[in-house]
Amino acid sequence: ERVDALVVPRAAISQDGTGNDVVRVVDPDSRVISPTAVITGLQEGSFTEVLDGLSGDEIIIIDVTGG
Repeated sequence: ERVDALVVPRAAISQDGTGNDVVRVVDPDSRVISPTAVITGLQEGSFTEVLDGLSGDEIIIIDVTGG
């Protein structure tokens, strides 16, 4: 357990064509969705720690279809 860890739902993380973890981030002004590379850490339950790539104030897309 880490204090003040940035975590996202596991459903928010996918992989790009080269196997890197990415999170889809929405720009609040333009509403454009962009894949953003992240470095992940510990996983617990349905959440994954993000060590690098997000600041914590982004709007992210969560895959609810399971695909």
